[in-house]
Amino acid sequence: MLLVFFAGSGNLKAEFSRAIRPVVLPNETGQQAQLYQNSHALLIGVSDYQNGWPDLPGVRKDMALVQEALEENGFEVMTIGDPNSEELDKIFDQFISIYGRDPENRLLIYFAGHGHSQLQTYGTSMGYLVPTDAPNPQQDLHGFLDKALDLQMIDVYSRRIQSKHALFLFDSCFSGELFALSRAVPEEIASNTTKPVRQYITSGSANETVPDQSVFREQFINGIGGDADTNSDGYVTGSELGQFLFSSVTKYTKNYQTPQYGKIRDRNLDQGDFVFAVQSDFMRQTELQLEEQVKEAKKKIKPVNNELREIVGFLLDGQRTRAGTLLSKYKDKLKVTELMDFFIKQPPPVQYELGQVYRKALGVDENLALAKIFYKQAAERNHPKAQTMLGYMHRNGIGTEVDLEQAVSWYQRAAEQGEATALFNLGGMFRKGYGVAQNDGKAIKHYRQAAAKGNAQAKQMLQRLSD
Repeated sequence: MLLVFFAGSGNLKAEFSRAIRPVVLPNETGQQAQLYQNSHALLIGVSDYQNGWPDLPGVRKDMALVQEALEENGFEVMTIGDPNSEELDKIFDQFISIYGRDPENRLLIYFAGHGHSQLQTYGTSMGYLVPTDAPNPQQDLHGFLDKALDLQMIDVYSRRIQSKHALFLFDSCFSGELFALSRAVPEEIASNTTKPVRQYITSGSANETVPDQSVFREQFINGIGGDADTNSDGYVTGSELGQFLFSSVTKYTKNYQTPQYGKIRDRNLDQGDFVFAVQSDFMRQTELQLEEQVKEAKKKIKPVNNELREIVGFLLDGQRTRAGTLLSKYKDKLKVTELMDFFIKQPPPVQYELGQVYRKALGVDENLALAKIFYKQAAERNHPKAQTMLGYMHRNGIGTEVDLEQAVSWYQRAAEQGEATALFNLGGMFRKGYGVAQNDGKAIKHYRQAAAKGNAQAKQMLQRLSD
């Protein structure tokens, strides 16, 4: 349903979706223990600025993609667009009042918009969230200070929350006044997720400008989808996510953005860790599948020169970044032609891995056009992971135009081969009526098939739909 948060607030609306059943995970004895009763997320996106700040049209797309990713992770999501200063304060207050008083909930708050660090007269820098009506401080400092929401209020809000775990993410740049930064390897899931925590992540630090095309958003979605699961235990903690975002965003922006992350400076609220349950196999092959495909692919390798032989070897051994470093030499037209002529003859697992290298910019500049070409070569030879990836790219407009019918077609081809992620994604297409007639029965059928193959997201979705 659609909720209007504030009477007389124009077009400010909150889109609301249901939460799922409790989130559970194995405890120290291997038994299932409840971690969260309900999961609630607040997404705030400011794209239409009215008073001297440049607009951020990319925020609208970011909000839609983040909402979808969080819903698939089991969150009830509320999305707010273009709040003014009065509304921004009320949004935090009301969201926390409604959802933040149950100790068994987990809360996630995500802000995308302009942020600003302002030096105070007493010498300390303070960070601010910029609502739609706040003036540019270079033009009207007093007006900015009256309208902007200072980050010290986030500290206040976080202490009002009674829920066990809360994670704040800001796709904006600040100097990090809230953070007690820690880069240590996180503790085991079972020992630290039962303790209270307030965690914060921003997309950049002081004096950095966040681009409208958000690398932070892209890597956040990849992170909670499994890329941030550094110990491959099927869960992404807030600490793992912070470490992943710091590393990946810094890398992909070539040190232009350096995300900050940490916990509140309060010994009663910095002991635990936020947790996302993920499918660790998402968009990557299982060890058994990889081993079988590597054996088959190595039999068929017919390299043209030693360098290309080395690239193939790195790809098959899972050393994508080393392969990408060698591939970075193949830039001019003749080199690219040589590359294409060679890899079009290679086995599908090699072509799929090559697509991964170019899509994720591992050791080489991102090239979604080449990634799509190599995925398609593998997909047309019935490589299920490549088919799933092509569906994903068409579904989300990555490296191509959004084409929901093509997405469904590729998901179906992979699903026919039993690919779990494709089955789950196809269920989502039927549930939402994207590229195919809406059909809850078929959606549930595909979710069940995916769940039977161990897809954690499908299991969560079935629980959600059964409520």
